[in-house]
Amino acid sequence: TLAGALPRLYPALWLPVMLTPAAFALLMAGLARGAVRRLPGLPSFVLPAPGGGTIDLSLRRWLALHAALLWLAAIVLHPAAYDEERHFLYLYPPLLVLGALGLDALDARLKVAFAALVIVTAAVSYAGWGRYAYVYKSPLIGDRSADRFMGDYWGACVPLAVDALAGRVPAGAEVVVPEPTDAARAQYARLRDGPFARRDFGPYQIVGQPSVWPTYLILTNRLGDNAPAIRAAAEGRARELWRAVMPPGDPACVLVEADGPRARGAPANGLGAGPSAR
Repeated sequence: TLAGALPRLYPALWLPVMLTPAAFALLMAGLARGAVRRLPGLPSFVLPAPGGGTIDLSLRRWLALHAALLWLAAIVLHPAAYDEERHFLYLYPPLLVLGALGLDALDARLKVAFAALVIVTAAVSYAGWGRYAYVYKSPLIGDRSADRFMGDYWGACVPLAVDALAGRVPAGAEVVVPEPTDAARAQYARLRDGPFARRDFGPYQIVGQPSVWPTYLILTNRLGDNAPAIRAAAEGRARELWRAVMPPGDPACVLVEADGPRARGAPANGLGAGPSAR
């Protein structure tokens, strides 16, 4: 989908995707409870109104107004969005606080239990997704495969792939990292010259495009750009040497040895040019 042609309610669609099931359920319960019940105990801020009356601008009302204006602006202005929900992160905190305020009148022990549930489930999710937590997808949505989303679009797996070169790729070989090449070079510099440098590592030539064939390639599962070459490796049309796996089972990076751009089922550039999500 083109970045400017996403649905106007696209930011709202991310709520059940980006939140853990416990956090999403409590958010919905808190918003529903706050909408139908008067919530005692919340701070008030009484302002004089034109004509001699007053306006009680409580914390909940102020947050609701703030959230409504933010969401209205996002829906009406309909800005282009890249890389999933990260351009709309400003929309969610006021909404989450409103949901929490909707549950504020519950028994204190129940609130502590809910808070512990949210913290524990979030910690389990972070532990399970590790470096890929930034593209976490909730099990609420069913199919969480990278084909439905954008994969490891920052290339968080690339430093792991550079680490994996030792013992798999001969010293002096050219290693092609189409993107993010800078991350691969930074990790290579750490392993060669950093405080924890490995004497038996490399040397290698980290490049963005192949100059010779056969060659070694680090391919990221990003936006489907390398999907044909990753699929070729999975089907045995290229020699797969190593892979990093992203929950719930998709490859994040693969290290392959390929004979040539066309011999292994990849496009002419040898890297795989799949459909872009932008």
